[in-house]
Amino acid sequence: MVEEKTTKHVKLSDVLQDVLKAVDSASMAAGKRAKLVDLLNLYASGKSYREIQAERTISRGAISGLLHEAEKLVGMSFLPDTSAKKSSVRKAVQDVTRQARKIGMRDASKYDFHALRTTFVTLALGAKNPMPVEKVIALTGHRTVETAMKYYFKPKGSDFKNELEAAMPQSLSTRKGAGLATQENDPLANLAEQLKKLTETDKVRLAMLLKT
Repeated sequence: MVEEKTTKHVKLSDVLQDVLKAVDSASMAAGKRAKLVDLLNLYASGKSYREIQAERTISRGAISGLLHEAEKLVGMSFLPDTSAKKSSVRKAVQDVTRQARKIGMRDASKYDFHALRTTFVTLALGAKNPMPVEKVIALTGHRTVETAMKYYFKPKGSDFKNELEAAMPQSLSTRKGAGLATQENDPLANLAEQLKKLTETDKVRLAMLLKT
């Protein structure tokens, strides 16, 4: 079994001359070498990344990249080991923002726009004055009405109880005063007339309700 090689962690100010020698003997452009030597001297003197940024007008990423390159050249580690901290923070964020899928390898996000589309579609189509379904799918990016209705429209049965009762004949509803159907007031005939008045959006919504 091959043992993993570990890098000794040291304080840069204690080994600065060794690091500068390694940089001096490395193959790199003269301009890059001068910049790296300058950064090493600044960092060894106790300057933070923020202070170096202000003095040299260089990005934090560039500072980190060059100093890590110097670590590899000398075979020593003089920068703080933040891997464990980053891993801990990342895990904490993932626990709050992501959840495992029942199907699929990658975790699903709880709070991005994709996760909120179900709420948006349901509220938009279930409002007292609903948005046209064509506009809803244009906003959500769906290609078909069927996709939006099947996967993102999730109303509760109670949400449309009053609306359904208002659309149905009194003889078929639970409204006060409802009585038995008579030959002159055929409930099926009345229901058929009501269905003829439904818009395309209402028909789609009714079809979904009948499936539940």
